[in-house]
Amino acid sequence: MYIGVFAMRYGSKPDGHDLSMTHLEYEEAQRLELPSLIYILDEKRQPILPQYVETGPGAEQLRRLKEFLCKRHTVSFFTTPDDLASRVLRDFPPVLQSIGAEMTGHLPEEPVADVNGVLRKFKLLPKRVAGTEIDIEFKAPDEWYPVDPETCVALRIAAGESIQCRITFDETSRRVYASGEVAEELIGVPEGEMIAVRARLAYGTGTHTEWNGNDGYFSEAVQYHGLVITHLKAPS
Repeated sequence: MYIGVFAMRYGSKPDGHDLSMTHLEYEEAQRLELPSLIYILDEKRQPILPQYVETGPGAEQLRRLKEFLCKRHTVSFFTTPDDLASRVLRDFPPVLQSIGAEMTGHLPEEPVADVNGVLRKFKLLPKRVAGTEIDIEFKAPDEWYPVDPETCVALRIAAGESIQCRITFDETSRRVYASGEVAEELIGVPEGEMIAVRARLAYGTGTHTEWNGNDGYFSEAVQYHGLVITHLKAPS
């Protein structure tokens, strides 16, 4: 399998290549159709020293690569090294099992999160807990709907291949989103069937523009937040 970690440097380019070694490794993994986990540094939540930030042509190549990764994969955004380690440790066992790998030994279990408490805080202070991942179960809706481009940009999900619906969890109506292969799996689940998922609390801001008759267009700042499903799990 392939684990890709992308921060603020595009990387060095081997002689005779226009792409960096990191980029070439990613493309080779996709050519081989390896199961892939993609992790990108959360630039909005993790400060980084200027000396570790690429500038010039490499910075533009890195930006385009990250945009492509977000469209192609369900990306996990990390902050600190410990945060990255915990995400990889949590994500890779299900992938290995899905390709038939036999696993021995014992992986440390994460403490049980106070899901209801986290969701209550998310309702009031969404930016404070954005990025937190939780496990929830809900009934498949009667219909999923496409996600508008403004919401996709704010929540960093792929436009044109993302879906959404409203669910009732903890007696509260909440909006959930999914992209790519996860979205394809979800739209095939029959209405009313229980779905178990891992979801990331997502928050972002943007500008919403509307036509206001004789006054022309007007724009206003908008906050977006919801649960972005990262992968499906077996119902309990």
